[in-house]
Amino acid sequence: RSEATVRDMFDYYLKTTTDSYKTKDYHEKLFNKYIHHKDVRIQDLTKAMVLEDLNAMVEIASDDTIGRVYCIYRDDIVGSALLQELTNRDATLGIQRPKSHMIILKKDVTTSREILEEVEALIRHRVQNKYDARIIVYLLEVLYYTGMRPGEVEVLTRDDIHRDYITVSKELGSSMKRDHIVRRPKTPNAYRNVPIHPNLKPILKELMEYSRFDE
Repeated sequence: RSEATVRDMFDYYLKTTTDSYKTKDYHEKLFNKYIHHKDVRIQDLTKAMVLEDLNAMVEIASDDTIGRVYCIYRDDIVGSALLQELTNRDATLGIQRPKSHMIILKKDVTTSREILEEVEALIRHRVQNKYDARIIVYLLEVLYYTGMRPGEVEVLTRDDIHRDYITVSKELGSSMKRDHIVRRPKTPNAYRNVPIHPNLKPILKELMEYSRFDE
């Protein structure tokens, strides 16, 4: 125990966390890529070492990624050591996270009606199962008119669709061991009622008549 390293503490996090396996996988990728003091004894980990890793990221990573790596140090690594009483000091306490120097250009994520119709025509042509193709087109229409997330649209049921709005109260996600499960949204703000655009109403009516959603 006295020789436990930063890597050992991260492995302890992976074994004991209740985070979903997707979150664990993401943390593991960040750990392997950005944390360079893996073999340092946890008792010897210093603020300077943590800051060294964070400073090395400013030219190659976004503020969000720098913040996530800081949290891996704080919660996954130091948190595991504190929990096991392998150390009594927090090497992340008081560290001011450096700002990213990356130039990030905002992407244009808007989609025109023409592009959407081209994609739908391609789906109808390429997807062999015509039922599946039609359902995909319906889902694309809901995404286009509501701005909902794909994981929210995929789990809609008849009870979620009302006369003038759609209730969003669940999403497609993952658990500790499984992917593609229906779960509650991560944040309270994700619970909401989305207005139905007039052009979407006949599409939703068609969808409910055509689909095999469970009642």
